[in-house]
Amino acid sequence: MKGLPLFLALCLPGASVMAESAKYTFDDSHTEIWFTIDHLGFSTTLGRFNAFEGSMTYDENAPENSTVNVRIPVTSLDMNHEPKEEHVRQEEFLFADQFPDIRFASTEVTVGTTADRLMVMGDLSIRGVTRSVTLDVTINKIGKHPFKSDYIAGFSAVTTINRSDFGVSAYLPAVSDEVEIRISTEVVRMVE
Repeated sequence: MKGLPLFLALCLPGASVMAESAKYTFDDSHTEIWFTIDHLGFSTTLGRFNAFEGSMTYDENAPENSTVNVRIPVTSLDMNHEPKEEHVRQEEFLFADQFPDIRFASTEVTVGTTADRLMVMGDLSIRGVTRSVTLDVTINKIGKHPFKSDYIAGFSAVTTINRSDFGVSAYLPAVSDEVEIRISTEVVRMVE
């Protein structure tokens, strides 16, 4: 029912100061992974994942060499309603006991139609099923943090998945198959 995640997965910058591939780490306090799904046509249910870990590299001169990998614990699911969260973690949906993580690993990065857009293709794994997805990524801003010495990159990403593709088919079609996933993140360039 979620596709978070994925996630995640979120994306790769187009920085202006880097001459070669650089490693970035995700800023937990400025990263959000959330999803929406239609509930019976009456409302849109919103959920998020409160925990994740990942790594990213970016090559300014060759964005196609950039990578992103994210792991999201299913137990971090937050739908602002504990009984609903517990239900979605069960075997009928995400089956957290057997498949504790949602994962995203990029396989290809291409520059979009404008300089601030990237398409990040990758393998999204939910409930033990892996499918190829494409994140439409907007580069929000890249540069030195105004209050610290950190070099920051910010991105927004969106994708839509069909939950049934991942074996999550409970209550179809009453609860929609389509799940929209949105990610907003800041990443910090690591000093080596």
